[in-house]
Amino acid sequence: MKLSEQIDAIEVLGLSPMTQLVGPRVLASMITLPLLTVIMAYVALGSSYLAEYLGGTMSWTLYYNAVMRGLATIGVTKIILSTLKTIVFGYLVAVTGCWFGMNATEGTEGVGKAATRGVVASIFLVLVANVFLVKLIEMVS
Repeated sequence: MKLSEQIDAIEVLGLSPMTQLVGPRVLASMITLPLLTVIMAYVALGSSYLAEYLGGTMSWTLYYNAVMRGLATIGVTKIILSTLKTIVFGYLVAVTGCWFGMNATEGTEGVGKAATRGVVASIFLVLVANVFLVKLIEMVS
């Protein structure tokens, strides 16, 4: 959008590109990443039961009891806090992607380079944030 001067057009209209472009993307990432995490947890539990059931090695009762023992061992607090830390991950990914995207230069090739740099930077930031958030969760619970 910067290369095709769409951001300049938004500014000429008297609107802020941050509130019009960046804000909704950051908010959407912060909402959808925890939802995606919960959905994937349910899919993982369902597919693991299906694999055990089709293999003929475990009944629903045995599987359910094993899952409940595992959840009790981990603790509900840790599960909730670990799911909520994905809000921070969504924020970091969205802000990093928007920053690199808003500063893309050199035409179409520059957009590709900016996307690659944004992905690499957001992966690094998520890994670093995960280390700190895991330590924080361990201190809290």
